[in-house]
Amino acid sequence: MSKCLIANISKEMMNDLEIDYSYLSDRDLQTKMNDLVIQSNQEETKMSLSLSFVYMYDYEEEKMSKITKQLKSKGINAIFVASTPYNLSWSLKDLLDEVMQEHELFQTKARLKEMMMQFSLGENKKQAEMVLMEAFIIFQGNDVKAMNQMIEKLESLQKDLG
Repeated sequence: MSKCLIANISKEMMNDLEIDYSYLSDRDLQTKMNDLVIQSNQEETKMSLSLSFVYMYDYEEEKMSKITKQLKSKGINAIFVASTPYNLSWSLKDLLDEVMQEHELFQTKARLKEMMMQFSLGENKKQAEMVLMEAFIIFQGNDVKAMNQMIEKLESLQKDLG
């Protein structure tokens, strides 16, 4: 029984996807994912998330890719999550907390990478190379706070050099 659990996506956007789906709402936050998969809520709801969310249960990788592409082609910027034996036992809130932390990490890594790629060495190449090396080491980790501090440092240095 393949199914998508969705949040903040209109029924209109789901019409031609030919998939079984159920809407999530804030009242589902304490419910385990495996229980949510069984339930069926066809009433369009909004969650207090800032982004759209799609949880794909029991789909082959090819079908998940197709669903993702179809929704993206409609301009939906969603967080897509595949079910795993582990996350099925989590509450929706725990899953969203984990996914949002990962999303923030990926967004911050992308921003830091962009900053490193655009960084101009300027006249003091030794100092700039050392800062870029430090940025690269931080980029390899998962410390979002350190990455944001490095982004600020690179922005400040770029202003000073430019």
